[in-house]
Amino acid sequence: MHGKETTDKAPEPLSGSALNDYYKDCSAALTQSLIDAVSASRETEGLPGGDGARRFWASVLFARICGFGFAMHRLIPGTPANVQGTIYDFGSVGTICRSLFEAYVTFIYLCDASLEVDEYSLRLLGMQLHDCTRRPNILSKITGDEPDSRFVEQAAALKEGIKKNPAFAAKEPRQQQKLLKGESAFYLSQDEIVAGNRDESSQNRGVYEFLSSQTHSFPFSFIRAHLHTDRGTGRENDVDKKYLAIAAEIAAPILQDATGHMARLFPEVGEFRRYSVNWDTAVCTRVPEDGFNIKM
Repeated sequence: MHGKETTDKAPEPLSGSALNDYYKDCSAALTQSLIDAVSASRETEGLPGGDGARRFWASVLFARICGFGFAMHRLIPGTPANVQGTIYDFGSVGTICRSLFEAYVTFIYLCDASLEVDEYSLRLLGMQLHDCTRRPNILSKITGDEPDSRFVEQAAALKEGIKKNPAFAAKEPRQQQKLLKGESAFYLSQDEIVAGNRDESSQNRGVYEFLSSQTHSFPFSFIRAHLHTDRGTGRENDVDKKYLAIAAEIAAPILQDATGHMARLFPEVGEFRRYSVNWDTAVCTRVPEDGFNIKM
């Protein structure tokens, strides 16, 4: 067709030296992105919270993102944190990568520097209402006690604050209803939140569902495992090795993008100075030499 040869053969699966090179490249990208993120976290530590404490919540969520990055880095064999690692367990790494993605979604939803103050305040009130709604429900299921009435009072006050927020009036009725119910922490869908920060929303959805299949042990995560030698056993094998590389490849740009958001939220810092990381203790130390600054 159109002068090109056609074939019914499927593309050869990545293996051998090609797989090893891909794995090393993705692992190295994760390592570098994590160092950059940790440097940004340390450089912005203790700075004023800004309007409505937006920068405070950004720091809290960014630390969570870095924590998930550290956990992935620790579990992936061959990284500086796991040089002698021999357990190739994508199930665990994929689950953590999903948590990293979700923390990133929450981070940009609440802390994007481009949000107007009223819009930021509305989103924060919505999250606080969700906490006052879900927290007592979860705790009462665990303890068997009636929900604490103080949460009901706080929820009522938060709903009044939401109604009075100027940004609330501009929302669609369905969004207003979603905000006031407090059953969701977000009035936007995950795709809507990510759309402005990452390209190809359909690909983002595919990535999320791919990672979720590991978290929930859906059939995608195990139903064909027997077709591949050692897959799912923790022993080194091509499928888990490729999936671990994919997880690192997913995580690296998320860390980079979140680091870029921190640079925009803390413009007074300028260039983030580089930190070295002790991968055994997670202690970070500023690198004294010049020329090791991170530009965003």
